[in-house]
Amino acid sequence: IVADVNWSDMQKIFEMRIMLEPYAARLAAERATPKQIEAMETLLADSDPILAEGDHHQLIRLDHRAHQLLAEAAHNEFLAETLERLYSHGLRVWYVNLHRVSRLRQEVEEHREVLTAIKARDGHRAEEIVRKHVTDFHREQTELGR
Repeated sequence: IVADVNWSDMQKIFEMRIMLEPYAARLAAERATPKQIEAMETLLADSDPILAEGDHHQLIRLDHRAHQLLAEAAHNEFLAETLERLYSHGLRVWYVNLHRVSRLRQEVEEHREVLTAIKARDGHRAEEIVRKHVTDFHREQTELGR
């Protein structure tokens, strides 16, 4: 059961995500431990069979875990808690529009690009990719919601 989507609330959530998630990516590029980078690599390596199957539900779980790992790598538990809460609200939109979402493969590719930036310790690039990632997700969901 998915609660109704209030598009005004979704806009407010986007306003927060667009500021906080890129910042978390910048911090992750500066602070991620080798173990955290390895966890991200493992998650994304495991995405290939999921992409091949086209299992949208597994891709959403993968996307969620990628966002969690990124937030954890920022090493700011308050930021991670806030991002988790915001992501949870966004999940309602995913599930409402799941059958019409076209960006799932692109979402995974963007996570791979973020990981490359984090491994290179390029906070600016990681921030830039995540900003585009969140903006594109919001744009698609807004278009689908109309």
